[in-house]
Amino acid sequence: REAPPPRVEVGGLELDYARKLVNLAGKDYPHLTPKEFELLFFLARRTPNPTDRACVYREVWGVEAPSDGALKTVEVHVRRVRLKLGWRSDQWLVSVSGRGYALIPPKR
Repeated sequence: REAPPPRVEVGGLELDYARKLVNLAGKDYPHLTPKEFELLFFLARRTPNPTDRACVYREVWGVEAPSDGALKTVEVHVRRVRLKLGWRSDQWLVSVSGRGYALIPPKR
């Protein structure tokens, strides 16, 4: 695995990998868990391309998902990120039917 870039910016969202800090429109969100941050950072690097749950699991957790049930972990973490950042399911962290998840900034 290659080293991640130090920062990723998408729309008004800034992610600082070293500090594990999320900043959205000037407001810091330091309360994401390490896995939640990794998930968001991974999807931000792939913006706007959708990524399926198996790929997200492999890249964020570092192993192949041991079962289909384990892939629910990705869904749980996506839901938690949305709650902590106050995003609806059709904002930013979007579910793309049949394709997975994508980080897409809302149109202003």
